Amino acid sequence: MEMTEEGEGAKERRKLLLELLAGLLDALKDALLALRPQTLFVTDIEMIRRIGVPEKIARAAIRVLDENPHSGFPKKSELWGNRRYWPAVEVWFQQQQDLDMSRPDSKKLYLR
Repeated sequence: MEMTEEGEGAKERRKLLLELLAGLLDALKDALLALRPQTLFVTDIEMIRRIGVPEKIARAAIRVLDENPHSGFPKKSELWGNRRYWPAVEVWFQQQQDLDMSRPDSKKLYLR
């Protein structure tokens, strides 16, 4: 019986260490991606990482935007490997969020 309890404890420690290692590897991957130079043309997964939305939600939204010819969402460019032009994606999001920085009322800071 004693061997079984020690075996279970070892299994739990191993499981905990594997979970910790997986978390560290994820953090390292994120840190390395942040260090990568910003590219002009991005894949959908790069775009999703940059906008910071969960992948499942982002992919569904991208699909809807791509299917709607009136969405104005930047299309993929075949010339650049089916990637989207990142500055256009940023502008699209700014327009959707009404962040026209040329308007005087957009520059107001509200501090409380």
